[in-house]
Amino acid sequence: MKFDSTVNFALLLTLCSIVLPTITTILNNRHQIKIRKMDFNFDKKFATIEAYIEAVGCCIELNSLTNVSKYNKAKGMLYLYVPKKLRKQISELDACIKSNRIDEAKKLFDDLCISLSDIINQK
Repeated sequence: MKFDSTVNFALLLTLCSIVLPTITTILNNRHQIKIRKMDFNFDKKFATIEAYIEAVGCCIELNSLTNVSKYNKAKGMLYLYVPKKLRKQISELDACIKSNRIDEAKKLFDDLCISLSDIINQK
């Protein structure tokens, strides 16, 4: 049995019409999974930073046991997402909050908020 060039060309086109969409779908799905992971990580980081900022604000305004508890939890979570260079600022702010140096804590908090907003804007 002899195949002429028309039949070979038709078989090649049929094979391409099956294989190429499959490859495209696989690559697109992998890309979408990566995008979703990045979005999930960003959302988690954003929520953690937001919770920390809220907890610090509550502690600065009213240093109650409930607020300190929320603050400690948020601080622990924040360490997962901030670079090492910000950890010193967080520790200094923590020391001010625990020793009730509110004026100094407010200044450190303002500086830290700017640094945290830079982290969020790095997306």
